[in-house]
Amino acid sequence: MNSNKHSPQYIELMNAIVLYKKEMFDWWDSLQKTRVGEWAFLLTLACWGVPDIRFRLAGFLIGAAFFMEKFAAIAGKSSYTTKTETRLLQKIRSGKMSDKEKETLYKELSYAQKNRKFGKSVTVIKKTWKIMVAYTFFASSLFAIVGTNWGNIVKTLF
Repeated sequence: MNSNKHSPQYIELMNAIVLYKKEMFDWWDSLQKTRVGEWAFLLTLACWGVPDIRFRLAGFLIGAAFFMEKFAAIAGKSSYTTKTETRLLQKIRSGKMSDKEKETLYKELSYAQKNRKFGKSVTVIKKTWKIMVAYTFFASSLFAIVGTNWGNIVKTLF
């Protein structure tokens, strides 16, 4: 192997890391395309408009179940997982390539891992801000309704 060429394993692993990063970005984009954030926001506003507290709370709980199911369905379609990262790390460690090639692969994978960190990556926030805002509004509204009406909810149930 001369200095201008890379080992076949290096090329294979670099392609796998690039594909992993692409799948990660595609997954975040798919969250935005489904408009889950917008629907969660509209559901929250609609539930606030229901005058009866029992129906309002039921609406929030049913809405939460629907959106958790939708989110799980989207997540299940992706091969973007930390298991993939672990598999790639193991292949890099056991690979037959130069130390420089391994170092380059580690850096590339570490860049992908850094981008995956939800609260630490500007990329993640840019791609999922609508969902974060909508779900924060949804959760705070649910807590507000339960918190202010806890006594009435308990009386109704028992």
